[in-house]
Amino acid sequence: MIYQNILFHNVGDLMPVAGREGLLLQRLPREAEAQVRPGTAEKCRTPANVELRFVPQGEVTISLMCYEDDLQCAIYAGDYQLEEYRFQQGPIELSIPNRERLLELGERAERRRFAPQVIRVVFFARFSKLHFLSVHGSLRPPRREELPEKCYLAYGTSITQGYNACSPMLTYAAQAAWRMGWDLLNLGVGGQGFCEEAMARHIAQRGDWDVFSACISVNMLNLGVSAEEFRNTAARFFAILAESNPGKPLYAISVLPFFADQGVQGGAVPVSTPGEYRNALWKVCQENPQCKFIDGTQLLSFCNLTGDLIHPGTLGMIEIGERLAKIFAQEELVD
Repeated sequence: MIYQNILFHNVGDLMPVAGREGLLLQRLPREAEAQVRPGTAEKCRTPANVELRFVPQGEVTISLMCYEDDLQCAIYAGDYQLEEYRFQQGPIELSIPNRERLLELGERAERRRFAPQVIRVVFFARFSKLHFLSVHGSLRPPRREELPEKCYLAYGTSITQGYNACSPMLTYAAQAAWRMGWDLLNLGVGGQGFCEEAMARHIAQRGDWDVFSACISVNMLNLGVSAEEFRNTAARFFAILAESNPGKPLYAISVLPFFADQGVQGGAVPVSTPGEYRNALWKVCQENPQCKFIDGTQLLSFCNLTGDLIHPGTLGMIEIGERLAKIFAQEELVD
């Protein structure tokens, strides 16, 4: 969406919130938010791989407000990283860091995904809420030809949202998109990866993505949902997507390696095993020819988890992104 000459990427709506300044950047539009579980709606109010994109025509300053927790931010000129910040709760004033040499290079600057004149302010947070206040200066939104040709939408749990990633560009989804030269829409929802029909309908009707993946679902497994129930839910989820998006690749990524694979209990005892969940998702893909199965155990080494033995660390995120991109590239060659 475009507001005040800024392209708000991976933002479904700008919402006023009682008692808070500015407009909340949320990843779901308000109509979709009203249909999903309250926990899902809450997680979609966090700015995971949310971007503010614009082409400055002079000095530009953006005013924001961060609520509830700290916030990571990286500023890029196209694909060129300018600065990276971590903000605490409170007001934020952002201006464009020095890029004198890049400006001097002009049209000779190498381009991978984005035209170098496009400023990208990329955010990531687990819990914080980000509000837009104002922008000062002359700017315009990016043109279509200044952006990547294809877009990848990633849905999943906190792992997809990017918990424990130490930079906005170090979520596995951002890594895979970068390696493929694609844009990214991140709809990871920490603790809420339940393959909701309302979420499937929203994704199916968006029309702004070319490739889709769902990494599902350690949330359902750890909450005691049986493999059979998971299979039925996932089948319906992918059927909704396929019906409205014929020909678009739909990737089903099974549960990544985590503590239960090593016989460690993390609280409640699941009624199904990780292996049964992976097999259930494989069967979903056998029944839906548009759905392509990816074995999560082939994407991540167990030693690249963090100490909670469920979330990938920085090296784990890079590893998943790299291996996922290789699969995407191979499938593109086949197609």
